[in-house]
Amino acid sequence: MLWHQDLASEVAARIFTTKWESSDVDQFLIAARSKTRDTLVQKLQRMQIALDSVQDLAGVRIDADLSLDEQTGLATEIATHFGAESQVKDIREHPHSGYRAVHVWLRLPAGRVEVQIRTLLQSAWANLYERLADWVGRGIRYDETHANAKVNEIVSALHEMARTVERVEQAHQAVLDFEETLAANLASGDVNTVTMAAESYAELARMKDHVESQRQRYAEAFTEALRTLEEMEVG
Repeated sequence: MLWHQDLASEVAARIFTTKWESSDVDQFLIAARSKTRDTLVQKLQRMQIALDSVQDLAGVRIDADLSLDEQTGLATEIATHFGAESQVKDIREHPHSGYRAVHVWLRLPAGRVEVQIRTLLQSAWANLYERLADWVGRGIRYDETHANAKVNEIVSALHEMARTVERVEQAHQAVLDFEETLAANLASGDVNTVTMAAESYAELARMKDHVESQRQRYAEAFTEALRTLEEMEVG
């Protein structure tokens, strides 16, 4: 465990001190950890796999204010930076119990490292779900039905919120793509194209305000729900 903690810390430091084209490291919330003995044993028993095939003995987590394209770009850059053996695992289209992120699997001479890259909304949702799992049992992370029907209702609601977050993030990316297209049209020099692009900027501003308000609203909702859950645990 100490070996993999050191390995995770070294990879995190290297990521943080490297200049990436797709994102600014000053915006990163980055953490490193080794898997605990208990969670490792549970994973080996649950998945019936050998110890040397566990990818996330050392883990690095990056949370940042990223668009979907920036998230993909950063994952690709990190994989390329650490070598040909690295693999990008996109868990956004087929989430695990609502969990969405992009992972990079590094296979280094010193061992394997899993780098998790999450947007701020993906992170806020995952933190809430993880805390709920710590409280009611980690089985909800693996689609196991809980003995308490109320817990199952909460889990279902969180899964639906994860799907909503996905739609919000897709809308955010669409707005960014639209903005890029308008900028290209304005730079084209064609009078008709420039006129149409200029008229579209008012619609773009409305779309940006709407999407940003949604992102902020859900981020605040997840944070408040997490705070409430923590207070209930203490109580």
